[in-house]
Amino acid sequence: MDRSSKAVISQVLADSVTPLLKRHGFDRRGRTYDRARDGRRELINVQPNKWNNRYGGSFTINLGIFIPEVDSIVSLYPLQAPPQEPECHIRCRIGDVGPDGRMRDDKGADAWRGWRAFDAQTDLSAFGAEVRQWVERNALGFFDKMSTGAGMLARLRRYPMPADWVGLREVVLAAYAGEPTLAQECLDVVVAKASPGPNRILREAARVAGRLGLACPAPTDEPALTAVFRVAADTTPQDRYSAFYHLENKFSQYVALLRTVLPVQDAAQLYHTAECTSLACTVTFYGANPEDLLDRLRRAFERLSELFAEITWQVNPAAPRRAAISDVVP
Repeated sequence: MDRSSKAVISQVLADSVTPLLKRHGFDRRGRTYDRARDGRRELINVQPNKWNNRYGGSFTINLGIFIPEVDSIVSLYPLQAPPQEPECHIRCRIGDVGPDGRMRDDKGADAWRGWRAFDAQTDLSAFGAEVRQWVERNALGFFDKMSTGAGMLARLRRYPMPADWVGLREVVLAAYAGEPTLAQECLDVVVAKASPGPNRILREAARVAGRLGLACPAPTDEPALTAVFRVAADTTPQDRYSAFYHLENKFSQYVALLRTVLPVQDAAQLYHTAECTSLACTVTFYGANPEDLLDRLRRAFERLSELFAEITWQVNPAAPRRAAISDVVP
């Protein structure tokens, strides 16, 4: 009998986990199980330890809930394929969930609490039964708790309110769960903890607030440059999704590079935003001279022209000018 870590995990899943989850409406994709529930997707992902070997190893389980209504606000473009666990809006390790499905107060306190280990002497029948019970009580219990607005709000209130991008996601989750007062409190924390002066977090906070009807200070910085990337009308939704996310990733990398060569007092004030419609992605840049940005970005992104039917660049003549720099192309 093959007792390699890969074989053991496969056997435990096939014998103990898959039958249980199939009875509860889950489909299996590799080591990920998912099901539709009330318009959302609930995911269970089995993650092997990267140090596993032929003598034994361990694995943990990641839990995720993907909510289309939340995704429509926090994402660049609607997801066009079944979600993966990292794309979920509510995520946790099974070790941070108790046997009643409730989140533990000491979430993250013990990094190894959510791992199950095995070796050549492990009784796989008993081990499989333990894992099955673990999934049934903790994972399925967690999804039951998160299936109501009250359960989602209890999770949000259980821990300190986060800042930055995670905090903005929690703002939207609170509003989705039906508690605008908590959503406003979360948003206030994000704004208070953001870096002073204009930056992407504050602008994104204002955008989210506008979508949800919350109060947020309006950004005061003027855009320097706007670029519109338009795909052909016959481009498939999946190809649009891929093109727009590839574009956003490239701009994020390039803006990080520009911060090292352009004269900005605070690097966070040189940033970009991106918003997509069905056929176009509009990228707006802040915090630098339009002329310093235009030539560099236009040359850098010419190579992406084959992905788009049209690319246009527009300088904002009202943008404030900063000190001139030498013509150094990064």
